[in-house]
Amino acid sequence: VPGHLERAPPDIDRWLRRMAELLVPIHAVDPGDVPVQTWEQWDDFRSLAPPEWSAHPEIWQRLGEITRGPWPDYKPTFVHRDFMPRNLMVERDGLNPGVLDFQDAVYGPISYDVASLFKDAFISWDEEVVIDWTVRYWERAKKAGLPVPADFGAFYRDFE
Repeated sequence: VPGHLERAPPDIDRWLRRMAELLVPIHAVDPGDVPVQTWEQWDDFRSLAPPEWSAHPEIWQRLGEITRGPWPDYKPTFVHRDFMPRNLMVERDGLNPGVLDFQDAVYGPISYDVASLFKDAFISWDEEVVIDWTVRYWERAKKAGLPVPADFGAFYRDFE
């Protein structure tokens, strides 16, 4: 297959806005009779105790405090569950993506894919830019009638 690897599109801001726009129709998918799993919590850190070997037990303690807070209340929505830059192919125009890796799609919290896209484990962006991209997604999702909270602050709390 001809082509080359491009780690990031030339205009990453424009490209990530386009990816967020693409999430709206993905989240609106009704798979009909195709079986889709429901969200499962893999790890529940609410009862986490700092491991004895940790040099920084205060960080583990803080993680436990954060996860003891309220869990997001959500209406199950079709989510990709691995919607991150490494699973999005870039075409020559830099905008029309190919989305890979749908095998883990589930019915789950709508904020999960947005967080996967903008809070990637390997790439970081300034918080102001992440908030801008996130609010743009939230506005489009709300306009499309997707089950996002009416208040952006509540959506952002779920996103975080």
